[in-house]
Amino acid sequence: MLKIITAFNQILTPLCTIQKSAWIDKEKKWEPSKCALETYKFVSQLQLPFLQPVKPEDIKSFFSSSDTANVNFFKENKVLYLPPLKRDADDAEFVPIFSLSCNLNRNQSIAKFRVMLVTLDENDKTKLNGIGFRMETPDGTGIHDFHHAQLIHQFSPKQFGNILQIKCLSWLPESQPSFPLPADCPVTLLLCIMITLYGWKYYKDFCDRIPTIHQYRNKIDSRMGMEQS
Repeated sequence: MLKIITAFNQILTPLCTIQKSAWIDKEKKWEPSKCALETYKFVSQLQLPFLQPVKPEDIKSFFSSSDTANVNFFKENKVLYLPPLKRDADDAEFVPIFSLSCNLNRNQSIAKFRVMLVTLDENDKTKLNGIGFRMETPDGTGIHDFHHAQLIHQFSPKQFGNILQIKCLSWLPESQPSFPLPADCPVTLLLCIMITLYGWKYYKDFCDRIPTIHQYRNKIDSRMGMEQS
């Protein structure tokens, strides 16, 4: 379990650094779209406790060098604002917000990730539109006993649903379809989010900066039939 905990630390810490550079410091190299910046500003000015950006020191505390890790971002009142989506793409107006819940101290680790893409309603700048998905490790002996992704209606039924209303398509099915993923553990599942949101090149460049996670990257590459260059 220690290797998995260490890998979580090594992946999430640089994402926290990017979060600060892109959304808080607004460094030009990240260049979020104007709409995405307006959306982030709106969300951050709400000052809701469960939407506070997670910090590198938080990650270090959550995933310390111990043999156990049981972390729930919602219970810690934290989220991670992921890197801006590609500026010249149709979905660049969205802000990707990430939360996780994991128990890495069992023989079979459990991880549940949620991502909500939110944007200001073009007709009412006091409302948010969004769509989200979850990625999870196998959940037992049921029909979802494999690493998979599913659609979600809202980020969290309690925190987001009751306090901050996001206009999602409520008729979207949350159980099926369930998309299989090229993951075999919580770390490879986490890396799958990078591919899902940013594509292969970004994922490859990100992994290149963290040589210690190459064993997990190799598993994904193999399962997807991709060769490292």
